[in-house]
Amino acid sequence: MLIFHSRYPGITKWDNDAKPPRPVRIAGAMLLVLWIGIVVSGRMIAYNWFDCDRQPQSDIINLLTSCVPTE
Repeated sequence: MLIFHSRYPGITKWDNDAKPPRPVRIAGAMLLVLWIGIVVSGRMIAYNWFDCDRQPQSDIINLLTSCVPTE
């Protein structure tokens, strides 16, 4: 918020404008996308998508989940 308020000091005059400046609208859209991603990621924590008992899985999945395939 400190960075936002220091870059856009004339926030109070936006009440009279038809729409906020373009960089502000882009920042708002990016924040909405990030928060939606955070909420979805938080909801997905409960699921075990990559179970080590289910093999074969790709090598990158085994590496990221610390699975050691027993073959």
